[in-house]
Amino acid sequence: MTLFARIRQLACVSQKLICVLIDEVESIAATRELAMQSNEPSDAIRVVNALLTQLDLLQRIPNVFVLTTSNLTNAIDHAFLSRADLKLSVGLPGYEARKAMLHQGIM
Repeated sequence: MTLFARIRQLACVSQKLICVLIDEVESIAATRELAMQSNEPSDAIRVVNALLTQLDLLQRIPNVFVLTTSNLTNAIDHAFLSRADLKLSVGLPGYEARKAMLHQGIM
């Protein structure tokens, strides 16, 4: 059973919220324009197409929440981005917050 099939199965059995996190989504949802420049463009395009299909299936299930992260939003496929209900940019913390984080990490 694929991961997405398992998520759909869990969502149908349970009424609890299921949160799916895809970290660094650009690694599997790279723009197809960039994929054409890679060594295996057809494989990269198939991965993006498969991911889009699975996300479309999950979108029909109300208790599944998909959250993705990326540092390279320009590298993400436009069709993937168009499926997002909300896009947030989280900037760098301020100077004092960074200083506190470094201090906590050192201590």
